[in-house]
Amino acid sequence: MELKQEKYLDSSEILWEKLSGKRIILAGIAGRQKEIFWQSLTYKSSQMGEAFEVSDDLAGAGENDYVFLFGGMEHSSELSGLLEELKILAQKKVASAVLVSDNRVYGKVFGAGHKLSEYELGYACHTSADDQVITAIRMAEHLAYRMAEEGAPVRIVRVDAEASRDDVKSGLREQADAEASRDDVKSGLREQADAGVDSDDVKSDLREQTGDKPGIAAAKSGTGTPAGGGALTTVLEAAVKVLLFGAPGEVYNLPMQIKEQETEPSPLSPLHIKTDAAKLETIKMR
Repeated sequence: MELKQEKYLDSSEILWEKLSGKRIILAGIAGRQKEIFWQSLTYKSSQMGEAFEVSDDLAGAGENDYVFLFGGMEHSSELSGLLEELKILAQKKVASAVLVSDNRVYGKVFGAGHKLSEYELGYACHTSADDQVITAIRMAEHLAYRMAEEGAPVRIVRVDAEASRDDVKSGLREQADAEASRDDVKSGLREQADAGVDSDDVKSDLREQTGDKPGIAAAKSGTGTPAGGGALTTVLEAAVKVLLFGAPGEVYNLPMQIKEQETEPSPLSPLHIKTDAAKLETIKMR
């Protein structure tokens, strides 16, 4: 699957500036996607000098808050708790909200592989135990859509349910290694400032490099990579773009694995799914 990502990645600075001074609330099902978003957003905020707050206080959500509600279920029994949180969200007046769904919602797509639009769903049997999670995900999306019809600022995004856990671990490990290296440098500079340098001006300069003075982190924020590496950065920035500029009630495929996505076919029922994230390119950032 080929994705044209440049149009929204080139505008990443605009996205993060829009969140400055805001609070982002992460609610919904506690799973891998929620953990990734939490770690990535807190890391990005720290890079920007704690520019925005990351919270899990959905009950305290206010009109200036942004909400990511995670709906990636492992079991259909998780649907009831998710629906309760959607009901809480419906009673709140928030700036914007996104239901983070996933591509399992497409179900079974038979025949030759082709790109699916956001509203082109495949087959799922509501009485089949194997399809219960698919049905539950669709129910959550349907409720979010109905909330948007009634005026709630809710969008829906779909992420790759099969994203490799090893890729996530690798990205987080790279971040940890980078932070460790930075701490080593800070320690060395502090030692120079405290012991090896006589000039007060030089000591002050060295301590500024270690981040001991307020404002240093903000000055060096830039647009670095949140936890999880480049692929997860792409997904995160796409989700933030939908949160800030997507149309309520709309569904957006986020960038997924850069390859054709297939389930294991049987001789009688080949299943091919290739989701298309091109709809993101139509969002106007205003």
